[in-house]
Amino acid sequence: MNNIILTDCEPPLLEVSKLKGKASQVYGLMWSSARMDVRYDKAKHLPWEERRDCGGTTHWTIKGIADHLGLHRTTTSNAICTLLDHGFITAENY
Repeated sequence: MNNIILTDCEPPLLEVSKLKGKASQVYGLMWSSARMDVRYDKAKHLPWEERRDCGGTTHWTIKGIADHLGLHRTTTSNAICTLLDHGFITAENY
């Protein structure tokens, strides 16, 4: 699993803001949601290198994002494609 816990880090908002369309608006919502996903390994006695802490994921749908932000689904889909193409987000189990 390639997820990380998004604490004590800042989103790359300056870089995302340079993208076209509503990508920065969609990214802001997804980042906020992913930041709340924190799952710590219950084996707290393990050294940090061996722990399997994970998080940083979100389960928004295109329709959900569009409805929440008041955008059209096509606009939201294009923003997500832009974020994927530029490596700001990744899709798992797609």
